[in-house]
Amino acid sequence: MIGHLLAVSLLLPALTANGCPEKCKCVQSTVICRGRRTIPDDFPEKSRILDLRKNYFPTISSRAFTKQSSLAHWTILPGKLERFFLELFKFVLSLHHRVQNIFLNQNELETFPNDLFSHMENLEKLNIEHNKITTLVPEMFRELTHLDELEIKGNPFGCNCDLKPFTNFISARFSLKEMPSATCEHPAQLKSMNIIEGVSLANCEETIVPNFDLLGESFRTKPSDITVSFGSPVFFPCSADGSVSWTKNGVVINASDRVNIISTGLEIPKVVFSDSGEYTCSVRSSEGKLTASGSLKVHSWPVLLSQNNQKLEKYLGGTIIAICKFVSNPRATVTWLKDGKRVTRSKRVKITGTVDGFAVESTLKVYRAGQKEAGIYTCNARNPDGYASAQITVIMKKPVKPVILSSTVDISFKSGDTVEIPCDVFGDPLPSMWISKDQKKIISGGRYSVLEKKLVIYDAREDDSGLYICNGRNYAGRESKPVEVLFTKNTSANRIADRIHDFGLIGGRDVEQIVLTASLNVRRAVNQTIARLKKDSATPEVPVRTLFALAKFPTRPGLKKAVAAEIFEETVRLALQNLEPSKFDPDAEVKKVANHLTEQDINDLRELAGCDEHQLVPNCEENMCFHKKFRSIDGTCNNLDNPLWGSATTPLKRLLIPIYENDFNEPVGWNDINYGSKPLPSSREVSLVLLKGHSWEPDPDFSGMLMQWGQFLDHDITLTAMSPSSTHFGRNTLCRDECTNAAPCFPIRKSTQETDRLHHDEIQHGCLLIPSHVASKLTQLHLLSTPQMYTGPTWRLHEINPHWTGEEKYLETRKIIGAIIQKVTYNEWLPKILGEDGMKKLGNYTGYNPRENPSVTNVFATAAFRFGHSLIKPVVKRLDENLQPHSVYGDLPLYKAFFNPYQLFKRGGIDPIIRGLVFTGSKDKRIELNGPMNPQLIERLFESSDRVALDLGALNIQRGRDHALPFYSDWRKHCGLAPVSDWSDLENDFENEVVEKMKSLYASVEYIELFPALVLEKTIHGTRTGPTLQCLLVDQFRKLRSGDRFWYQRPGEFSPAQLREIEKITLGQIFCENGDDISKMSTNVFLMSAPQVPCEHLIEQDSLDLEKWTETCEHKIIVQ
Repeated sequence: MIGHLLAVSLLLPALTANGCPEKCKCVQSTVICRGRRTIPDDFPEKSRILDLRKNYFPTISSRAFTKQSSLAHWTILPGKLERFFLELFKFVLSLHHRVQNIFLNQNELETFPNDLFSHMENLEKLNIEHNKITTLVPEMFRELTHLDELEIKGNPFGCNCDLKPFTNFISARFSLKEMPSATCEHPAQLKSMNIIEGVSLANCEETIVPNFDLLGESFRTKPSDITVSFGSPVFFPCSADGSVSWTKNGVVINASDRVNIISTGLEIPKVVFSDSGEYTCSVRSSEGKLTASGSLKVHSWPVLLSQNNQKLEKYLGGTIIAICKFVSNPRATVTWLKDGKRVTRSKRVKITGTVDGFAVESTLKVYRAGQKEAGIYTCNARNPDGYASAQITVIMKKPVKPVILSSTVDISFKSGDTVEIPCDVFGDPLPSMWISKDQKKIISGGRYSVLEKKLVIYDAREDDSGLYICNGRNYAGRESKPVEVLFTKNTSANRIADRIHDFGLIGGRDVEQIVLTASLNVRRAVNQTIARLKKDSATPEVPVRTLFALAKFPTRPGLKKAVAAEIFEETVRLALQNLEPSKFDPDAEVKKVANHLTEQDINDLRELAGCDEHQLVPNCEENMCFHKKFRSIDGTCNNLDNPLWGSATTPLKRLLIPIYENDFNEPVGWNDINYGSKPLPSSREVSLVLLKGHSWEPDPDFSGMLMQWGQFLDHDITLTAMSPSSTHFGRNTLCRDECTNAAPCFPIRKSTQETDRLHHDEIQHGCLLIPSHVASKLTQLHLLSTPQMYTGPTWRLHEINPHWTGEEKYLETRKIIGAIIQKVTYNEWLPKILGEDGMKKLGNYTGYNPRENPSVTNVFATAAFRFGHSLIKPVVKRLDENLQPHSVYGDLPLYKAFFNPYQLFKRGGIDPIIRGLVFTGSKDKRIELNGPMNPQLIERLFESSDRVALDLGALNIQRGRDHALPFYSDWRKHCGLAPVSDWSDLENDFENEVVEKMKSLYASVEYIELFPALVLEKTIHGTRTGPTLQCLLVDQFRKLRSGDRFWYQRPGEFSPAQLREIEKITLGQIFCENGDDISKMSTNVFLMSAPQVPCEHLIEQDSLDLEKWTETCEHKIIVQ
């Protein structure tokens, strides 16, 4: 009797039964049976998947699976497989030689019969992980000629000589990256060592004892006769007392790339026909020379080397080229059939062949193919011992004449501009595209670059104007469309030149020369930065600073805007630098830009620098069918009246007037001036005095996932690119090599408390933009970047709506995942951060408001949403499946985790980290007296051997200065809180010790900076925020929701049934479905007090039922 739970999942062919069996549920192609004691006999006709988990089968008839002769996939899920069932399993397998995948992992199997998988030559994947297997033998796998994946880890292997034949086998059979991974359990000195290394240390020559009774005098093992197919692995065992040598047909065999001679025998990983013959193992002993032989026969019938069941799509009038390749001995004769009739040669039909040893390749070509050439072509190979064939299905398609999609609107340009002439050509097949001018084809070179859909002219001149022709051609014909390119005078340059001349420009230099110099300074610095990053990233050990810089470097659209912004600011700097000295106020501490350049001057300089050309508003009308249904990848056209609202690579929105020391672009602290009675302290000093903690306590209420989800959201909606240059403009020195405030560098001075070393972090000063890959709400949680999150729903949607295109399935999946992220954020995460009081202020969703701008604000991205840094623990907790500290890998110090994916992929995987985040508390930020940030963030951020580590607190403060954020007192007024004008006004919202520390740093309460104040405010009861922080968070999250046309709760975005499915999803259920081996989970992953339940419960209760997305009428999505 088998008294345990048996779980079986079978992928079946289409069956012919009528109704759904008793105690079974039939959904689409899936049959799910629960609580049965016998395996059902009948299934609906369309059944493909039979799920028999959670049934109780006292015994299983040997005839139970005989009807399923096309069985292709077998899974035995975790349970106890006893020996009785294993023998039955062996019998059932013998009926299903076409099985491709077998999973026997997580059972209690100790041994396998050597012939368990005999006749299973189609088996491609075998998983026997996490059983109680102590040894394996090669004989078990000899006939598995197609085996690509063998999973064996988690078994208590004994690394002794009994295991050596198996380790020799896998070493020869698999490449290094495909090698099965497993470790020794005993002996103790080899525990946790890879089995191949462990067995190599065993003294096998001393431990093997000959068995004279069984194997003959002096031989331990002897070769025997073997018959295999072409390409299979072969192993002749032979071990004896004395020196062993090998011959084949009397000729000595030496080890080579194809033949491995080891202490236990001779192995050929992939046999060829010429390997056939008599193999003799010889050993010299005291009685003379002893030999033992075995013959090798390689099947001689044809074997297909090329792909079978190919599908070729060809265009009417084109050429069909079909190729098949076989190997056999003797060589095969190849013939071609079409729809069962032999193909004969003609003027349009050519059949050619090439011979390479025993391989024959045959090529069929049909020229000027028409519709009658469509059909099934069969390539047959035959020799005296047998035959093989391959099928190729040919589909003929009608070509589509080229259509030019790009606009014919005239293009105007000024001298020195970069001109882009569009030439977007569509057709089937894809047409060749070219652009001509004056009846001459333009090719790439010099100032011209011909790209896939446009011609780019750099540094355009007046003679570049004229009529350009966009051309496209394919099988179906040719199409052309003209574009007029016109030259216009640079009126902005003339106007600003006159203005600069009026207030006195040294030497009378032309303003265009100033812009050119600024452009050269910036582009030279950017190119040097890119070259240095490429060079550093090519080293064997890439510096951590390089990885950090690469992670923050702007994407291509953002880079163009950032470079234009830097050129603009550098132009203004050079213009002011060239003012005559008599135009300055000698008593002024700072050169105020507004005193010398008007608003019109600034706008003109911005135009000359190229800023305006990168801020073009998209035309949403061009693809309205798409924009009405789906969010664009960069967020444009969310708001149809204001297409750039909330989109990528656009400036962050300001709520208050920025504070610059020169009223233009120099941050506070840039010049050595006083704020009150003294200058602002170094951001490093503020970090050490106000932010650095010395110990930490876990939050008793909220888990570490509270911090991690916030970090995920932060990188999704607020990630800003740094300046593209880390080199001074105008000179070749690196920002990190000096302490001068000069664009784009804004170095952090060391604290007055630091005398033993230089702390030299830097912020690259300048334009900061949201990168394009952040605008979409699809960024996956860093700890859940698994393909299943997309491929699972996409595949299910494919089954439900087979008429959808691949793009439609992707867009619907993307929309569903975006909705889940919104639901988790606003229903599970935000209530823990804002508390009941904050959620009341946020209010319920009242619908889409097209007048609400959802763009991320400067203060939110730069200060408010960085409050999560106060929740980060100094250690990454790793828990095992019993939610105990991981006995093998243990906890990971935070500073060792930065840019160190090895810790994730090679030391336990993702599951222990997820458990550590869910089942241990985050850092309790309410203990302000100790400092809100753990010391590893202050002293060891991105620590590396060659550079001083960074200080995250100082970086946050310096970033706030660079973004020109007003001081804390201004934000209190903005939020309607009680104003502060004296130190005593802080008593209600800050601890007394914190106020005293602030007094030591700032001359007045009005100059307290925002970020440290936000994380040091006393938290409101039931929240993790103070009053000012709560105000800023509520404001941003309300705008993100009400200003989003694709908000998941908006009527019409999802059907009521679909919305109910999304609302029931929890983050815990997502962890269960996407983790590698997570068996239990919290019902609320953010709450420490939430109950723990088996994952099966969450998956059954909360899984998304995609049947609600079944579409009865076909539709067509016009993809952007």
